[in-house]
Amino acid sequence: MKRFSVVALIIGVVTAAFLLSNLSCERKSQSGDKLKKETPEVLSIFDPTVFYAPPLRLPEEFKIKTVEAVLPNGNLKLTDGNEIGYAGIILADMTKPIFGELLNFIWREVGNKEILIAYDPRIETQEKGLAYIFYDIPPELRTAGLEMKSQGKMLNKELLEQGLARVDQDTPFRYKKEFSLYENKAKMGKKGVWGKSVSG
Repeated sequence: MKRFSVVALIIGVVTAAFLLSNLSCERKSQSGDKLKKETPEVLSIFDPTVFYAPPLRLPEEFKIKTVEAVLPNGNLKLTDGNEIGYAGIILADMTKPIFGELLNFIWREVGNKEILIAYDPRIETQEKGLAYIFYDIPPELRTAGLEMKSQGKMLNKELLEQGLARVDQDTPFRYKKEFSLYENKAKMGKKGVWGKSVSG
């Protein structure tokens, strides 16, 4: 009788331990699932080969405009009379031969074209007349607005990649990290101001 009681006790203890172990595993699993649900998935839309622009502050008075001319300083003159410069970059030196190449490049890219002007919310670029300039604008942009991930090509980025501008290191702005990648790409390719025989 005593042996039976001892055996029964052992079986009871083992069964209880087994049930507690399963319950603990189930709680950990549920906790892990809950954590996964509560932790949002972080997606990066940055691709060094394509510029995706998150929504920016777009003043009511600008929106989509047309380029009338490229001014001698490299800025754009719009058909409404406004002058626009480039946020986040410094153009090649006007006194260097490469500046003529810069002016020609800008005109080829945006001359007589419609552009989208967007200002950086981190800095007062509107007051300074500096902007991110998008061109070859997708038709859907006219209805979807700035919520689109892709807003066409960005002239600021293209100038950096061609070695026709440098990153403005003295000013905080939204795309400094990305712009530095584009500048380094031009340096590695010895383009524009980074070429061996050219000093911009």
